[in-house]
This record gives sequence, C-alpha cells and structure tokens, in this order.
Amino acid sequence: MRKYLFKILLILISINLLTVSCLDEVDDDPPKPAPPQPEWSVQDIGGISKPLNCVFFYNENNGWIVGNDGAYIHTNNGGLGWSNSISISPDDIYDIFFIDTLQGWVVGSNGTILRTNNGGSNWDAQNSKTVSDLKGVYFIGPLNGWVVGSAVGSGVATILHTTNGGTSWEKQETEIYNDLHSVFFIDENKGWAVGIDSSIILTNNGGAEWEEINSGILVNQNKIVFQDDLTGWIAGDHGGLYKSMDGGYHWQSQAPFTLFELYDICFADMDNAWVTGRGGKMFHSDNEGADWQAQFSGTDAYLRSLSFTSKENGWAVGETKEGKDIVLHYYIK
Repeated sequence: MRKYLFKILLILISINLLTVSCLDEVDDDPPKPAPPQPEWSVQDIGGISKPLNCVFFYNENNGWIVGNDGAYIHTNNGGLGWSNSISISPDDIYDIFFIDTLQGWVVGSNGTILRTNNGGSNWDAQNSKTVSDLKGVYFIGPLNGWVVGSAVGSGVATILHTTNGGTSWEKQETEIYNDLHSVFFIDENKGWAVGIDSSIILTNNGGAEWEEINSGILVNQNKIVFQDDLTGWIAGDHGGLYKSMDGGYHWQSQAPFTLFELYDICFADMDNAWVTGRGGKMFHSDNEGADWQAQFSGTDAYLRSLSFTSKENGWAVGETKEGKDIVLHYYIK
C-alpha cells in the first residue's frame, strides 16, 4: 500500500513541476500581430487592350493612364472606378504630367503634344514643330515645361521648351546624338535628361545650355528622378540602377539585383522607393535606396511606369507578353 502511495506522490510532484516549467516559458506579453504585408493586385479597368506606357497620380484620388494608339483612362476616386477608355490621339502616348488636378500634358509619337485644362475631359493639340517621338515631359508650374525625344533629321536629340504652357514650343540646342527618354527639373533652372547609351545631360539655366556628363554608364537609361538638387537616381537596361550625390556630375552603380531592363523608379517619400521593369520585376527600398528587396508582382509583364501617392498606395502599368494592357495596384492591408 505504501509503495502505491509513494508512486502516486511522485506522479503528482512530476505533474506540478511540469506545469510550473510550462508557465515559466509563457511570455508575459501577448503575441504581437504580424506587420501588414504589401500586395500588388491586378486591376480590371476594362476596355483598353493596348500596351500602357505611363501612369500618373496627382493625389490619392486623381490619376491618369496612357498608352499606345492614344489609349487614355482617368479616375477621380482612387481607382474605385475608371472613366470609359477612349483614344485621345491616333499616335502612341508615352508620358503624362499634371501640375494639379486640372492642368496636364501628354506627349507621344510623331511629335504629339496634347494639353488639358479640365482634368482630361478634353485634350487640345499643341504644335511641337517636330515629327520626333517625344518620350518625356516635365513642368515647373503652369508655364515652364520641357519635352525630350528621339533624334531625327540632323541626328541631334530633341529637346523642346515652353514658357507659356505650350502655346508655343521652341527647340533647345544639345550635342547629344542619341534619343532621350526622360527629363526631370527640380526648379525652373536646374534639370537633367537621359537616354540611349551613356547620354546624360544637365542644365543650370533652364536649358539655355545643356552640358553632357561623362558618366561611365554604358547602358540605355530609361528614367531619371531627383529627390533634391543633389540626390538623383537613374533606372536603365541590364538591371542598371545608379545614384548621384552631387547633382548629377558623378554616378555610382548600385548592387545589381536583376539582368532585366528597369523602366521606372518612383519615390513615395524620402525613404521609400520602388523600381520596376521587364518580367514583372519589382523592388522596394525603405531606407533611401541603401537596400532593395524584391516584391512579388504576380505577373511577368513589362512594367513600364510607376506612381505612388504614399508608401501605402501606388500603381504600376505596362504591357503583357500578349501585347495587352496591365494595371497593378499596391496597397497595405
């Protein structure tokens, strides 16, 4: 009998020790919820079926998308609903820029420049005086704007400037004999443009004079942006991503993370940036570009353009391998 009582006592002591041990391992703090995860989701905006070349959101509600054969669509409620797809030109539209919710410009093939004063409800043609394919447009205020494009005729790259909102456009001189793809101005005097091969030019007087920079970059450059008058970024072919810290005079290659073309780079704020390219490639940095993490886009399309209104909300557009439109929306749940 004593042996049975002794065994029962040992079992009870063991159970008690095991319970105390388990309690000691329990964290006093409740488990923390997982951080919100970003997602890219395909948006069905309907009725386009054309390659898309550019997306531009002025704020979280008002955005515009343009593409080949003059494809155009607009939202004024953050993408919850989109206007019916229309063609605003027989030519391909490559870039779009708005200075507010009403005034904007698009540029495209065969010297196309169109302007709207009512948020895109109507578009009026402007005389570019060229048949060059115009690839990039940028405005500082409602009057001062620049357009860049292909080299035709004499072989010199196209740079156009207006001081009256596009009522008239005048050619600016450059010694660049390659197509230009992108233009960016930080103010009415200081700007940059990039294009095929090692073409990087900058101006400190509104384009009255353009200086060619010997950057050492040997790939086509597709997009240039600046965060301030010193810090700039270029996205290019073969995974080319380059940073300048001295206003564009010198460029450092960032660690390569893809061999595919990179088409666009967009900063939502000083810390958060995204890069996109061929094969659905998407990369994000949350520390001013010091490190980049791949994001799952869910597509293998050519993602040609990005636009972010905050680090939680952004858009990407491009072309599927079948030559159709694709629109992606980024959000954090």
